Amino acid sequence: MLHSAPATLDTDVCAQILTHTGAQVALVWDKFMVATAATVRSETHLELGRRVRTTDVLAAAALARCGG
Repeated sequence: MLHSAPATLDTDVCAQILTHTGAQVALVWDKFMVATAATVRSETHLELGRRVRTTDVLAAAALARCGG
């Protein structure tokens, strides 16, 4: 859980990207909560990835999780 998550476009798009990979994401007030799935999609949604600056960070985490 991430506390004090800003209500920005980047936060919303990151939530959408994580949901696309199979995670369950909840944004409640200033809390950003993520529950990973047993199996995840290892690719980032291209259109969403173009909209946010943190795509490299998310891609690195996906590669580490999927053994890429």
